[in-house]
Amino acid sequence: MRSLYTNPYVNCTKRNAKQPVKGCLAYVKENAFLLLGILVAICFCLYGLMGIYGFTAYPDEFGYWAPAARILGYDWSQITALGSFYSYGYSILLVPFLYFFDSSILAYRAAVILNLVFQCSSFPLIYFIIKKLFPETLNNERAIITSVSVLYPAWIFYTQTTMTESILNFLVVLSIFLFMRFTEKPSAIRGLLFGITLLYSYFVHMRCLGMIAAGFITLFIWAFGKRKHAFSKKYILVIILIPIMFAASFIIKDKVVEVLYQGTSKEVLAWNDYSGILYRLSKFLSINGILNFLKDLCGKLLYLGFSTMGIGYFGLALLTKKSLKFIGKYKKKNAGERDYLFFFIFLVVLMQFMVALLYLNGASAIDSDRLDNFLHGRYIDIILPLLFAVGIPEMLACKHLFKKFVIFTGLELTLDAVAFCVIADNLTHMNDVHAFTMVGMSYFVTTPLTNTMAYLIKESMLHFAICIFVFVVVYLYRRYSMQTILIFLIVVQVILGFKACEHFIFDNQSYIYGDVVLGQKLEEIRDRYPDRRIIHVYEKGVPYIGIIQLENKDASICAINAEFQDIDLGQYLDEDVILILDTGGKYMKEADAFYNDDWILAHLALFYQEE
Repeated sequence: MRSLYTNPYVNCTKRNAKQPVKGCLAYVKENAFLLLGILVAICFCLYGLMGIYGFTAYPDEFGYWAPAARILGYDWSQITALGSFYSYGYSILLVPFLYFFDSSILAYRAAVILNLVFQCSSFPLIYFIIKKLFPETLNNERAIITSVSVLYPAWIFYTQTTMTESILNFLVVLSIFLFMRFTEKPSAIRGLLFGITLLYSYFVHMRCLGMIAAGFITLFIWAFGKRKHAFSKKYILVIILIPIMFAASFIIKDKVVEVLYQGTSKEVLAWNDYSGILYRLSKFLSINGILNFLKDLCGKLLYLGFSTMGIGYFGLALLTKKSLKFIGKYKKKNAGERDYLFFFIFLVVLMQFMVALLYLNGASAIDSDRLDNFLHGRYIDIILPLLFAVGIPEMLACKHLFKKFVIFTGLELTLDAVAFCVIADNLTHMNDVHAFTMVGMSYFVTTPLTNTMAYLIKESMLHFAICIFVFVVVYLYRRYSMQTILIFLIVVQVILGFKACEHFIFDNQSYIYGDVVLGQKLEEIRDRYPDRRIIHVYEKGVPYIGIIQLENKDASICAINAEFQDIDLGQYLDEDVILILDTGGKYMKEADAFYNDDWILAHLALFYQEE
């Protein structure tokens, strides 16, 4: 006989057991597009991870690992001296990988995974920023816009290297998110977290000075724009603390330079720090300098448009409009949280753009042969995801979309014409290019770059085709309310990101692997002959010796710089010396005649005497 008694606790347990499952499924359904974006980022990174063996950008990446090595007690100063100063904030995060992994490959891949964590963490941050700025947008719209922003091709590329740009993208987003939280509920702790984030971004790369300036100005305006009853002295302490900590960073920087860069000339050091700022500013004091500045501005604005599929102009226009409105509201003391947030984002974009122009002043001069300095993106790539985040909502909701599209297309055609003129007037037609610093305009770059005009024509044709495609997607969304059609914007970003990674990372890793194998051979030789000195003669070009040093982290490698002056190799030829030369260099024959054993792989050649 079936019992009529029912245990309420058992039924309650069974009923509630299904709730987490339903809740989880509901969460996934509600955030499907955001989770899809995160999944794409993870899959993209893991797809290429097992084929990555070391540095893509020399000597930049090595410069970020060197302070980490010094923290652990290793002396890489001889190799570090071949390059310029590359700051130290990112190096702190690399210390655990250098400590726990003996293999340079594993250490490097672990650092790439860390970059992926930063990239994935940016998805929810940008999502909530968009929600704050554009509360009228729908959930799926915000999620797709977030994915388009974070899956920016340059961000995808930098995530798979140990360049600082990946973490800088995250820090820019984090600083804006923290400022948003601070204005929502002001407190000294939130203000301090915001200030620390800004300062740490400067420690990661000194060219983030624009972020500190933007944060300091906005906090100062916010503090003195509050009504008296809402004002507190503790906020002033936070504002004062930022310049104090900023000043302290110079002491740390001088110590790092003293330890790691004692062999680097002042001219080389001045390229990446502020000791050469007076010289750069002096260029503006002539008519020719002003003209070069205007041409430089056109080059950077052209990159901004090309790398953002034209969306960046919509974002920049919206930020400018919101900032002008903010000034009026501020005077009346009725500026709200969103107004301050728009103004802060505007200042970040403006200040970082000005820093790029200052550092690369004169890039359009007739005797400047570097195309990437003229169409430079690396210094502003960290702010371009923000322009996606504000530009797409503007396109989706603005009045007179077609009219604005035509105006911005006309602007780009004008900037494109200026770029053609600058290249045509250049003495070398700017045929030298470090294309990884202009990822957003690198899809038709060839090495060597023999025809710059043909390159720019192809790049322009691709860009305007993409712009038309973006306009059609946005038009169909506005006409038929098709949210899912916006996914095509993500598809474009992923395709361009894959193209960039394939060109700059995947295609070159077989050679990098050869350098790693040579480093492993050096390690074996050192085990047999621990007392032998290791000498590297650097002639010119890329200092590939960096990957050898990373693989032999406890080795002290003496670097002889023969880039500008020939050396007498005979004084270094000795049975107790392990000699490393550039493959194909002028000293190869002399070394080969002296040593009876050698390994020649990829970019370097290793000579030693077997007993």
